[in-house]
Amino acid sequence: MTGKQLQVYGARIRFAGFRAAKELDSVTAACKHYSIARSEYYYSHSRWLANNKKLTSLHDMPKTPNRTEPI
Repeated sequence: MTGKQLQVYGARIRFAGFRAAKELDSVTAACKHYSIARSEYYYSHSRWLANNKKLTSLHDMPKTPNRTEPI
């Protein structure tokens, strides 16, 4: 898989977790089913809501900063 495909895959897993939590009426059960931490669920869910429920907001974020400042 390419990097972009992995980003989309991660977003789909997160979105599926949101749907499962709504269907099951239980965030804990959905997180157990998809093997994600509840803290990650709530972090992703708040990011998703803050971005008007855009699926692109669920893509994996880079762990490194975009640019570094010179010392």
